Amino acid sequence: MDRRSFVQNVGSAVAWSAVSRAPSWANTSVAKIMAVAAHPGDGLFTMGATLAQQIQRGGAGALLSLSLGEKGAPKNIPVQQYGEMQRVATQRATHLIGADAFF
Repeated sequence: MDRRSFVQNVGSAVAWSAVSRAPSWANTSVAKIMAVAAHPGDGLFTMGATLAQQIQRGGAGALLSLSLGEKGAPKNIPVQQYGEMQRVATQRATHLIGADAFF
């Protein structure tokens, strides 16, 4: 298992653990959750479903990306352009599930 797979698996486990261990009274109240990830794609792939589920239940959700993943830019796309592409894609995806995106 490489580092990225490990981080994605741990992120999913932490998010799921927090939801599954919620006290019984938490199911009746509206809660807010925030997914924190190093890169926009990581947060959406690992915790997007949990955010969407929380929002569907009447709660609120947000995704905080600590970077735009610029170091992963392909050689044929300028770094700034790639970062902006990542930002736009993340904003669109979070809008679809009803969450807020922060960078």
